[in-house]
This record gives sequence, C-alpha cells and structure tokens, in this order.
Amino acid sequence: MKTILCCISLYLVTLSAQAQLVDEIRELYSEAYEFVLSEDYADALPLFMELNEMYPSLNYEYLIGFCYLNTPGSKLLSLPYLEKPYKT
Repeated sequence: MKTILCCISLYLVTLSAQAQLVDEIRELYSEAYEFVLSEDYADALPLFMELNEMYPSLNYEYLIGFCYLNTPGSKLLSLPYLEKPYKT
C-alpha cells in the first residue's frame, strides 16, 4: 500500500512540474512575440534563445534567425538559424 501511495505522489509531483514548465514556456513565448510585433527584435532575441534551450524547436530557430535578420549588424548571424528550418 505504501508503495502505491508513493508512486501516486511521485506521479502528481511530476505532473505539477511539467505544468509549471509549460506555463513558463507559454509566458516567455508571449513576451517574445509581443516584442516581435512591436518590431523590437533585439529584446525578443534572448527570449527566443532561452525558449530554444528549454525546448528545442525549428520554430524557435526560425524566429531567432528572423530576429537576427532584423537587428542591425546581425544579418550574418541569422544564416545558421534560418538554414535549419529550411533544410527540413
């Protein structure tokens, strides 16, 4: 009985941690996308990079490349990020 109770408790703790991660990702994405909509690409860039580290995605790769492309003096930095989604 104790084993079952322990397993159920562990499962519930894991679900709670996953829900927090999803909320954090959603919040970061919303904040970063607001910066993109206001054409503030330099502020959106570190948020998309953080999201890509937390949860790697070709969508984030594209958005990082897009931010670099629209940030003065950073066009060359955009190439590796824009090539990855294009190749797949």
